[in-house]
Amino acid sequence: TAAWHMLAANGEDIGCPGIAVSLKETLARGVVLNTEYSGMCGPEDTLNRIVLTGEAMHGPFDAKVACLRAGDVSPDCRYVLASHVERCSPRCIFGDILTRCESESLRKMQQACTIHKQRLWPPPAA
Repeated sequence: TAAWHMLAANGEDIGCPGIAVSLKETLARGVVLNTEYSGMCGPEDTLNRIVLTGEAMHGPFDAKVACLRAGDVSPDCRYVLASHVERCSPRCIFGDILTRCESESLRKMQQACTIHKQRLWPPPAA
């Protein structure tokens, strides 16, 4: 609640007057969350806490929030995601995104990664 009050009080100071009201309006219009490498529900819990904080400050309102999908490489993290019961619980849970990519797309991504790594960290001069 304190963070929402801070936004309301200091919105003009940070160049965003009315940001707390805008956030409430945005949540009422709808927010869809999709994540990869979700971990232990951090993004899902954060969105839920934002809504709860807004409701604590403004009273109940119709926040249209949903998490359609989440994924993680760790079976333990996927278990936590599947056990999540908040309003922002993922509807579908996936494993590693790299296993869902077409082989040609994956090859192109790996090639791009190799090129960018070489540009960022060139091999030492002999």
